[in-house]
Parts: sequence; structure tokens; C-alpha cells
Amino acid sequence: MEEQRHKAGQVIIQQGESGLMFYLLEAGSCEVWLQKRLGANPEMVKTYSAGDSFGELALLYDAPRAATVKVRLSLFLFPLTLYLATHTTHLILKGSPAWCIASKH
Repeated sequence: MEEQRHKAGQVIIQQGESGLMFYLLEAGSCEVWLQKRLGANPEMVKTYSAGDSFGELALLYDAPRAATVKVRLSLFLFPLTLYLATHTTHLILKGSPAWCIASKH
């Protein structure tokens, strides 16, 4: 996992494209833009800041990207591949109390 740096205005995720990465935001901020219907102007619907993550929907549902994510303030992020995101999620769930209870049955 290698840190990436992006400048303001850069697009990290483009709505409608396929997605193979999940992102952990170390520093900076992003804006999430959603085009609700074909031909409509995109609307900013959310912001992400340090400590947030995004991009998981395309991985979880094997679906195109649901929105566009643009850099608001220069940022550092860590991209995770599908394998790493799945493995990391498994490790997080494995350590959770719910997993511990479920694994005893």
C-alpha cells in the first residue's frame, strides 16, 4: 500500500466507471458530486476529511462508481486493491465482538 498525493481539483473517482480501489484519506479533503439523472448538473452531496474512507460501494456490490470524488484541499491517501480491502475488512470483522460470537456457533 503506497501513499498517493493529489492536488485540488483532481478527480479520484468518476461516477459510472468501474472501481477496483478503496481509499483511506490520511490528510486533506474531498468533495462527493452526484449526477442524479442523465443530463442533470452534478450536486455536491458530501465531503470527506482526514480519517475517512471511500470507494467501498463499487467493491462491495461489484457495481459502477456511484458518485464522483474530487480533491477539495491537497491530500494524501492510501489506495487499497480489491484483495487488500477484502482482506482488511475480514481482519477488522474478525476482531469484532459480533464475529467472535458468530464464530463460536
